[in-house]
Amino acid sequence: MRCSVPLLVFGALALASLASAKPVKLGLITQLVNFGDSLTDNGNGSYLLTNKTWPADPAYFNGRFSNGPTGGLNDIFFAIGTPVFESPEKFAEGSAKRLMQAVEVLRKAGAINFIIPYGPKLDTLPYTSTTSPSVQASFSAYSKALHLAVQKHAKAYLRAHPLLHIVLFDGDVDSTLGGAEAFKVTDKPCLVGAYGEAPRSLCAEPDQYLFWDLYHPTTRAHSFLAQKAFKAIKRAA
Repeated sequence: MRCSVPLLVFGALALASLASAKPVKLGLITQLVNFGDSLTDNGNGSYLLTNKTWPADPAYFNGRFSNGPTGGLNDIFFAIGTPVFESPEKFAEGSAKRLMQAVEVLRKAGAINFIIPYGPKLDTLPYTSTTSPSVQASFSAYSKALHLAVQKHAKAYLRAHPLLHIVLFDGDVDSTLGGAEAFKVTDKPCLVGAYGEAPRSLCAEPDQYLFWDLYHPTTRAHSFLAQKAFKAIKRAA
């Protein structure tokens, strides 16, 4: 089966490198650097590269793919027609390997403290509900397989590099984020039509929505993700 969705998932490359000379306790962390794509973009990525033409909708905040500040979670969509979902498990394994290759590049540059999210659950995205049942099943299988693959490869990498700190945390964006009652709307986006998929409309209360558009969380959802990441770092410290 060749996936017919317009943008396909490459992997969960949301990676935060905390620069330091040796493993540090939480109180000594002074800087967090995020690596990723549109879920991490602070307006210095796509917006500047496209001469401030994308994202085009004025409701996006300062070139970010949300209605406000964003965090460090990430899912990368790309490559029209790539047969990713012929084997979700195999593709997840490759994604996890490429993630650790990125960690290796940063390690060689001197970074030793990392935080890597497992998620998100791609089958919970509003976009996914517009696809066929077979594609939805592939999204779900890929997300589950990626969780296991990232965990496996991160543990193996730590065994080879015991002086590093790698913190894994649940980066799922679903109805449980922030608690069961945190959002009134968890299956539909606040901003509709940003990708030309429907006539444009904008909700009146973005903070009540889990998702800003078909793919990206609202800034309030990002704040809950940041809290989860902070708690994961605190536990590890």
